[in-house]
Amino acid sequence: MDRAAKDTRTGPQNSTSKDLATRAGGAADSRSPLHLSRSPETANAPVFSRVFGGAPGCMKRGTHEHSDWVPCGMGRRLLIMVYDGLVVVALLILAGAIALPITGSEQQAFRDPLYTLYLIAVWFAYLGWCWTRGGQTVGMRAWKARIVTLEGHPPGWRASSIRFVMSLLSALPLAAGFWMSVLHRERACWHDLASATRLVIRKPGSNRAP
Repeated sequence: MDRAAKDTRTGPQNSTSKDLATRAGGAADSRSPLHLSRSPETANAPVFSRVFGGAPGCMKRGTHEHSDWVPCGMGRRLLIMVYDGLVVVALLILAGAIALPITGSEQQAFRDPLYTLYLIAVWFAYLGWCWTRGGQTVGMRAWKARIVTLEGHPPGWRASSIRFVMSLLSALPLAAGFWMSVLHRERACWHDLASATRLVIRKPGSNRAP
């Protein structure tokens, strides 16, 4: 009887402790920068399935309900590309001028493989440095958007590399990889899904800086 009485006394306390722990865990989740998570299937899914299938459970439904971030629409994404395109063109002209004494005036992009790779490396260096150093390029700063991982942090160089390569592939078949964001529930393109990153903006009315 003593043991039964003891269990009766400690039972409600244990239940209360579990409830408090559950509530604390929920509160911690709601404070997550982007409140995103990937399922075990997504974590181990190959790039191809994440790009073309979207890997079920890539992001939870209601992901942005407790976050200041919302997906970036196609219109703003295109404007960002225009802004960054101007920056990239200027950088490539500068890179060509720097390489001119070495390569000579006969080198042409898309015709000379090494020179083309050099220009692509300059292009990626600009984007990768911006993405890993805060998730914002010049165009993204102008349009108050940023690149984040599913955990809400700036991507690393590996994710940035995947995103860059897949963005080139997204543009090849009539920009199909970009236009799929119009139909995707998270406004994600192929390169977003492949690199497990997202282009997001602040919710309207948010007081925090982008």
